[in-house]
Amino acid sequence: MPVSGILKEVGAPKATLIEGTMSSILAPSNSLSVIQGSSKTLELTVTNSDDNTPVDLTGATIYFTMKDVITDPQAVLQKISTDTAQIEITTPRDGKAQIKFLPADTKTKDPGTYTFDVWAVLASGKRIVPIPPTTLKIERSVTVIP
Repeated sequence: MPVSGILKEVGAPKATLIEGTMSSILAPSNSLSVIQGSSKTLELTVTNSDDNTPVDLTGATIYFTMKDVITDPQAVLQKISTDTAQIEITTPRDGKAQIKFLPADTKTKDPGTYTFDVWAVLASGKRIVPIPPTTLKIERSVTVIP
């Protein structure tokens, strides 16, 4: 079953949209961005590529992993849906979840471009990649809040 995923910023007047399939990413900038030390929530929608029906995320575990470079053995940030403060599966039957960036996630990260992907392990044990490797840019903040 080929799957695709859409990530969009929650509450943003101009949402950054990434639409991913197993073979391609389509977005105006082909990346997401977050300002160093800020909060941001991204909504993930996972669908079957064949018929655009939602993938049931009931009992699934979702992983967001970010690295400096895709080949690095160590992640600089990983979020897992077993902690709802990091990733919350909001509407499982509709394939929806929220990935939450907290200020501490990016406050100490160097500004620059990082590589991330999103995986889901379904209740059946099947592993899918709704968002294949793409980029996230951490932008330097002008205001620094302790």
